[in-house]
Amino acid sequence: NRPAQKLSVTSSFRFASQATDCFKQPMNSLSEVRGFLIDLDGVLYVDDTALHGAGEAGNTLKGSGMPCRFLTNTSTLSRGHISQKLTHMGFDITEPEIFSAPQAVLSCLEQKPNAVCKLYISEDLQPDFAHVRQTKGLPTHVVVGDIGPKWDYALLNQILADLLNGAELVAIH
Repeated sequence: NRPAQKLSVTSSFRFASQATDCFKQPMNSLSEVRGFLIDLDGVLYVDDTALHGAGEAGNTLKGSGMPCRFLTNTSTLSRGHISQKLTHMGFDITEPEIFSAPQAVLSCLEQKPNAVCKLYISEDLQPDFAHVRQTKGLPTHVVVGDIGPKWDYALLNQILADLLNGAELVAIH
């Protein structure tokens, strides 16, 4: 066991400088890169408008032969809806190439074969979660996404009661 090092402004700055040195090295080659993860909203498009050059950049990356996956933390749209939106904006991104926050939750729930859920998710997400075991009684998991104006105190109290009775909270976003 080493004695704890006393940190000062100078030693903290030195440590931070050393930690960021790896980012100062120029990248001359993509030989170490095994794939690309690209955020969607705010990177390729804003609202329903593709950003200038985003389509060409996406096509160039996909044409490189490197695996590409497109990520989003939206908690209201299904992957199918996102795919349609991207197609409408001129992107050539297929549904299986999209990974969203709801997909992460579904993946998590698939690892819990005894999960019985109450779902508080948008209408658009309902088909994606259709195979998830649900209950109106006491759940093992409460899945919460953005349901807009449907939130009210009675609903919050019901969710709190389920959590206090042992349900696990799974939040999308």
